[in-house]
Amino acid sequence: MLFDRLRLLGVLCVLVSTTNAATLSVEEVVSHCQAKPQGRDQRSTLKITMTSRDGNESTSEYVRLWKDYSSVDDLVEKMALFTTSPKESVGLNYLRWAYQPSSDKAPEQWVHLPE
Repeated sequence: MLFDRLRLLGVLCVLVSTTNAATLSVEEVVSHCQAKPQGRDQRSTLKITMTSRDGNESTSEYVRLWKDYSSVDDLVEKMALFTTSPKESVGLNYLRWAYQPSSDKAPEQWVHLPE
């Protein structure tokens, strides 16, 4: 989904570019966009499909929230993962705080299990 949005952005950038500028391919524009800093926070959705050896598939969906804290003490980032699908797994959530390697602190991790 993010790649599709970046591709659309790339196409729009090429369409509005001046005629004097060199024309870039969609792949080149997307490549330049991927080199852009990711920012200090993100929200994304993930869909994971697992296939067993006998071909059975199971799909899980998540919302991921991420925040950069690299300028705060030893903390580097916080990340929360919320299960949105399948229905029987909704409420199973994960939280992680990561620290600078020089701090000698192990990442703190929590799992919330629904009743």
